[in-house]
Amino acid sequence: STTSGGQAIAGNVSLRPSRDNVEIGVGTGAGTFNVSDAVLDAITVFAAAIPGTVAIGSRKSGNLQVGGVTFDNKNLSLITGGNITGFSAETAANNVITTGLLTLDSAGSIGTDIGALNGLQVNAPRVAIITEGNFFNLYNTATFTQFHVTTDGTVATQRAVDAQPTPTPNLAWYRDWE
Repeated sequence: STTSGGQAIAGNVSLRPSRDNVEIGVGTGAGTFNVSDAVLDAITVFAAAIPGTVAIGSRKSGNLQVGGVTFDNKNLSLITGGNITGFSAETAANNVITTGLLTLDSAGSIGTDIGALNGLQVNAPRVAIITEGNFFNLYNTATFTQFHVTTDGTVATQRAVDAQPTPTPNLAWYRDWE
């Protein structure tokens, strides 16, 4: 359910550009279509048994850049026909913080080139990745409690590490097909 103007409406919330190939900025991320952290904070998604999801973008959208998003106990899906990158990819800052399910759905790559602290920085114990891009590179400052990856089988480099920057992560997933 969503609450808008004092009325509860059952379902999920989708925010996406009305045209194809429009770049999306979420939080402090840059894009032609921008969804600020304040806008996300104003959305309440709830249900009795299964929490709803706020979905931003679509597989017809352009690249998506995210930064500075705190989404508390809500499910968040970031969806794009391009790449998903973080606004502060080269620092230890979290681009997304949530205790709900974070779904990263991209026809392109997720994060930036494989290397020290170049991954998409998140703090989310429950993460799902769906991608057909050349790579995904995710650094999670939380400990994974759920982690799901779906690729088309051609994703050459896969990296996901949790509990960063501690020296011994709970889960370190590295897979290179070159």
